[in-house]
Amino acid sequence: MYGEKGVCSTIIGKRLIYGSLSKQRSMEKLLANFKMAKAYVLSKEDISNKCLQTVDHVYCNHYFKRCDNASSRILPVPVCREACEVMVQQHCKEEYRRAHEINKAVKESEAAFNQWAFDLINCTTLPRRNGGTIPECYYPRELQGI
Repeated sequence: MYGEKGVCSTIIGKRLIYGSLSKQRSMEKLLANFKMAKAYVLSKEDISNKCLQTVDHVYCNHYFKRCDNASSRILPVPVCREACEVMVQQHCKEEYRRAHEINKAVKESEAAFNQWAFDLINCTTLPRRNGGTIPECYYPRELQGI
């Protein structure tokens, strides 16, 4: 069960997520770094509400996958490639470009700052929506109205 005080608690709520508690803690740390990066980008430039909503829904569901229990064993439900592409190519195109530049600079800086590098999701590694995979990937309904 996802915790009430987690980085993604407003998105995920109290639903069951796939993985162990130690994995959840690890993902929380990654998202905390990402949250700091978002704050840095926000301090430099405005980020649209559409982009913020999309990033939160895609990243929270990417790191804390839903459980699919329709088969004999519980499987993780990945985010759909199309949801990721909406984030990168439509709602956050400029912000994603800036985030990529910042991340690159952080990774190339002195070793002390490398711990602040954050994960930018590679959309091409995600399954396609309605692609016949089991379990079917997750496309946040919030993105359908954004």
